Amino acid sequence: METRRIVVGLLNSVKVFNAELLENKLDNVQYKVIATTDQTHEQMVASVDGCEVLFGAPHFIHPLIPQLPTSVKWVQFTYAGLDGFFESYKETPNAPAWNIQYTRMGDVFALPIAEYVLGAVIAMERDFKEMFKLQSAKKWADYDNYVMYMTKPRPLNSLTAGILGAGNIGIKIAELLKAVGMRVIGFKNNQVIRNDGPFDDFYYPGNLDKFLSSCDFICNILPSTPNTIGLLSGKRLEICESRKPAFINVGRGNIIDEESLIRAVTNGWISKAFLDVLHEEPLPPSSKLWEMDNVVITPHVSGPFVKGQITSLFKENLKLYTQGKQLKFEVYPSSNSY
Repeated sequence: METRRIVVGLLNSVKVFNAELLENKLDNVQYKVIATTDQTHEQMVASVDGCEVLFGAPHFIHPLIPQLPTSVKWVQFTYAGLDGFFESYKETPNAPAWNIQYTRMGDVFALPIAEYVLGAVIAMERDFKEMFKLQSAKKWADYDNYVMYMTKPRPLNSLTAGILGAGNIGIKIAELLKAVGMRVIGFKNNQVIRNDGPFDDFYYPGNLDKFLSSCDFICNILPSTPNTIGLLSGKRLEICESRKPAFINVGRGNIIDEESLIRAVTNGWISKAFLDVLHEEPLPPSSKLWEMDNVVITPHVSGPFVKGQITSLFKENLKLYTQGKQLKFEVYPSSNSY
């Protein structure tokens, strides 16, 4: 009896993923590299015809879903966040391809993002941005600045960090912040029956204001959903004025619109902002955020690609798929949640 061969279509702009998979081939798996440039939509659809599995970046695959060939049975995305996935479903909910399996990258990015958040906490508490300015100007701190740098930082074990989103990434962030002595509270939609994780306490949608006003640092890791878009917009952060927490965003930029964020910083509702995601990306040069002294902007790099990890998870799922078992990190288009 001939063994069934699975054809996997690779749609990646990060070529290292393809190289890692092609270097260590699995038995009975044939990889087909799909060109992601210089092809029309119709050519792309034709290119994936005959593939049973697709592995690639969401922005290449989303436009294909309404017309995916019937040969495709499973799509593995290389991202953890899939905002466009749910948006695509809303636009074409009756496409037959929505009935196949879809999986995301799960917690592959958890540790790198947690390291970024810990770095942001330390950088803001120690005023590294101001010291970088002194270095650029080849200027030693004068006495007043020296005294400020020596007396302003607070012990991290005296501070509370609040994490908006207590999933896999939020848990890893909490673990690192707890390791340096911080009190860590979490905000999530669903009631926790038993807290056996790193969080000291949990808050829910009904007491968001109490959560925000209890923090010295607020870190957003929430995905983009109808319940999270604009969650911190308007005057929501005014509740923070007495404690003036710093805000770190590694989730999605649309949790707060730019005008509301600028107002919160300008009015002193929050003391600083460390932003890896913005409401509009790339952030246009005209944005006032670029010029604000107490704002740090990074270009959506908090979750870097760690060599081997993304392809390892895919190969693990591929083995489960060949065995007819439950895949890791499945997502369902109609649920609009992770």
